[in-house]
Amino acid sequence: MIVNSVSWRPTVVWAGLALFISPLNEAGVAQGLPSISREFAVQLADLRWMMLGFFVAVAAVLIAGARLGDVLGRRRVFMAGLMIFAMGSIASSASINYAMLLSTRAVAGVGAGLFFAGLLAIITQAVPKAMLGRAFGLWAFVGAGAFIVSAVAGGMLAELASWRWIFVMNAMFALVVLALTPRFFEADARVGRARLGDVRGLLAIGASMIALTVGLSEAPIRGWTSLSVMIAILLGVAAAFVAYIFERRATSPLVPAALFRGRGYLAGTAAITIGYGSVGPVVFAIPIGLSLTDGLAPISIGLIMLSYGIWWLVLPPFTGRLADRLGPASMLSAGFAIGLIGCLLVTVVPGMQGIAGLCCALALLGIGIAFIAPTSNRMTMVSVVPSLQGEASGVNMTARLLGYLAGVAIVGSLIASNLGELNASAGTMAAVGDLSMVLRAVWVPVGVVMALGLVVSAVWSRGLPGRPAELAEA
Repeated sequence: MIVNSVSWRPTVVWAGLALFISPLNEAGVAQGLPSISREFAVQLADLRWMMLGFFVAVAAVLIAGARLGDVLGRRRVFMAGLMIFAMGSIASSASINYAMLLSTRAVAGVGAGLFFAGLLAIITQAVPKAMLGRAFGLWAFVGAGAFIVSAVAGGMLAELASWRWIFVMNAMFALVVLALTPRFFEADARVGRARLGDVRGLLAIGASMIALTVGLSEAPIRGWTSLSVMIAILLGVAAAFVAYIFERRATSPLVPAALFRGRGYLAGTAAITIGYGSVGPVVFAIPIGLSLTDGLAPISIGLIMLSYGIWWLVLPPFTGRLADRLGPASMLSAGFAIGLIGCLLVTVVPGMQGIAGLCCALALLGIGIAFIAPTSNRMTMVSVVPSLQGEASGVNMTARLLGYLAGVAIVGSLIASNLGELNASAGTMAAVGDLSMVLRAVWVPVGVVMALGLVVSAVWSRGLPGRPAELAEA
């Protein structure tokens, strides 16, 4: 990649603008789910596919998108993805039924997967390795602004206008990023391998992720021993094994084996995947739970969610700098420990199951993620040679989305099954159940995730230097 500016900061800020699209689809769309359920009379258990369908489509094309960037040029693929996303979002805003909305969301997800695939590689190539931590901190800082704007703007649009304007806002922002791209990202030649790669492996990877996501999302509702759930999970595992066989024998694998020879890359990818396993449930489930239990308006819910997102705005520039100076083990351990304390606070301490306790837990989890994200991004990319950075970016983005999807699927289904016993239709927005029940359904699994991350960061990343040795090419 060629950068127009003599400084790497404008490029990182531009790449951060693309992050607005993610929270617009998470926090923003989540605010509009109750309105969508009323208009289309959608059952609560089916609402989760608004989020899952989009992210399954994203995950299915991320690895292929990273390789396409190497073959066709990253700017070309990035701009094509933005255009597809914008068209899908506009079509979503014009949906006449829920089936059309789900289909157009999947189209938008394909576009998002194409432009997200190479973002980590774009930043890594533009920034000196000694400053990667602060660069990813700045990237997270811009993304945090996106989360805050999305939480408030999504709530205002859902309450004062229409949920359809949320998708219009998505499309407009994508077009703005598209217009700015030529200024910060010059047309690039092919930067990696000349071949697209193993198509059979790509299809097997996509099938595996779709099957596993369906199985995970349906298990809490249908039961883990349900025949359909067991078939979906077994198909997902079988497809993953088939993908491994194809990739191992391929002359140009989509997932090079060299990526998994470095402990720094593996530890960083594992940490961000676990971290995103907590982000999904919080962003997806808590707005729905607050609406159904306390009957809060979307604007009020958006303000509550600020206690989570504000820390992504305040801390990453500092935690990113610390990631450049300190060992990754201490940074990751601190982040997961802070998040775990927040989960314990809202589930164990008496009197902390209300709104005040929720805000405290959200704040602590947000602080923890602000430690985890810049550190894990730096660990992941600093040890990868330039010719593998595209694949490294695609695999890492896919892994974090799988963590997000698993968290949304499990926690979303738990809440749906619990509230569904009290309120058969999500279109009836009268208060049902109590907030403490919803919080337990969210924070207990998230606490388990934080504890797992603490163990992984303490054991796997221990002893890694601040600047890991580069991976050898395959």
